[in-house]
Amino acid sequence: MSIVSILMRSSTIGRILFNYLKMNPLKPLRLSSNEISERQGKLLYKKFSALERTDIGKSLGVERGCNIKSLPITNYDFYQPFFSDSQQSAFMYPLKEYQRTRTSATSAAPKWFMVPKGKIDETRKTMLTSFLVFSYDGGRFLMEYGDTVYINVAPQPYAGGIVLSEEDRAPRIINIVPNLNLPYKDKVQYFIMNYEKIDSAATLAASLVSQIMPAVKRPLKLKGLGIFDTVVAENYYDEIETFAGTPPRTVYTSTETHIPCIPSIQHRLSFIMDWRCGFFEFIPVSESSESCQPINIDDVKPGGIYQVVYTSFSDELTRYDTKDSFECVAMGDDVLGIEAPAFKFHSRVDKVIDIQRFTRIDESELLRTMKEAKVSFVDFTARKEVIDGMEYLTIYLEYSGERDSKVIQRGIHETLRSIDGDYANLTDFFDYIPLRVIRVPEGTFMEYLQQKEAAVPKVERIDMKQENFNILLEIVGNNAT
Repeated sequence: MSIVSILMRSSTIGRILFNYLKMNPLKPLRLSSNEISERQGKLLYKKFSALERTDIGKSLGVERGCNIKSLPITNYDFYQPFFSDSQQSAFMYPLKEYQRTRTSATSAAPKWFMVPKGKIDETRKTMLTSFLVFSYDGGRFLMEYGDTVYINVAPQPYAGGIVLSEEDRAPRIINIVPNLNLPYKDKVQYFIMNYEKIDSAATLAASLVSQIMPAVKRPLKLKGLGIFDTVVAENYYDEIETFAGTPPRTVYTSTETHIPCIPSIQHRLSFIMDWRCGFFEFIPVSESSESCQPINIDDVKPGGIYQVVYTSFSDELTRYDTKDSFECVAMGDDVLGIEAPAFKFHSRVDKVIDIQRFTRIDESELLRTMKEAKVSFVDFTARKEVIDGMEYLTIYLEYSGERDSKVIQRGIHETLRSIDGDYANLTDFFDYIPLRVIRVPEGTFMEYLQQKEAAVPKVERIDMKQENFNILLEIVGNNAT
């Protein structure tokens, strides 16, 4: 634990340090592009100097001073043998300095990471800065020392639980509720029963819309609200803002990166990367993505969609393919006075549904289709199903309007035809509509999320694992339409 963290256990010192941070928490992010590049270069040199002597570094071909572009892009399969065996020779720090962290993976087997405690301390600082920005009202940060902050994430060994753990949580300058070890549904109930005592919150938009808002039935005056599921929040943005008394904001989080960004204020449901948390590269997402080379953050363009590659400054992950894509929405945030690009989470890029070998449809295309077809949904999952020998894209949809499934299906089908030439060709060639929409009852996906063991429960929108899909079917029962 750092000296600063120890000092902040004193309420007097903690209050002084908090107020000092609150005076100008964004100053480090207001550097010029050249200054950031120079400082990141020094951080990479320091990391590579430590990594080159490790088994992981040697396998990567790392040498101090090497050009990061000369190193291979990696994925979890590369690190898994080192993380599983956990030999000292593989790591930059003594093994006692690491915490084993589980990710809420969509694969069949859990993924385990080795995370240095120093990175956990850094995440706590970034989290505090994010909550300050969550509470920004256009003129000042409303968050105060000792505020009660509601956070609904899974307990240890998931990353959120480790970062917020009571054992060594520092700084202790906010009162985090509820108990991290409570089941997800009990945490939701805690909010409903204690909303008047909560100053700020971070939770799923789905739980707000489907459970908390109907139960509380009155507008609140939260200082700040962070949400994790931006697709749902986008569809219910105005209702959530009216209920919370503050606009919902977001950050990107993952087990690999932790919280490497702060919320954007000017651009809703967007975020700005914190250059101190890691080096990010971006692969343009297009039909020819496989041949595209990663570009640096200075080279992204507004409107572009990019697959994200991450290099940590504080652990072994190097040029790690996150399998997540961001959309660049702007080249800065005028409200915060930051020139760095603002991004919005777009989709996962590692799953597609192949229909009759004619078309491959991924999450990003489905989200675009839903938007253009004006389908407001709580959530959905899509999978390939075979009926009478023909393949169908079947969407299990929790819809928030009055249209029936046939009308929704027709709208999605026509929109897909207009934006996906292969889908149109498939329809014409086989002379059938390769799409089915099944409406599931209100609250289905919230009940599903409550049964999932994950850091931040999420719906697998493409090709959900069969065991998870079985859970969904049990919840739906005979009530699908």
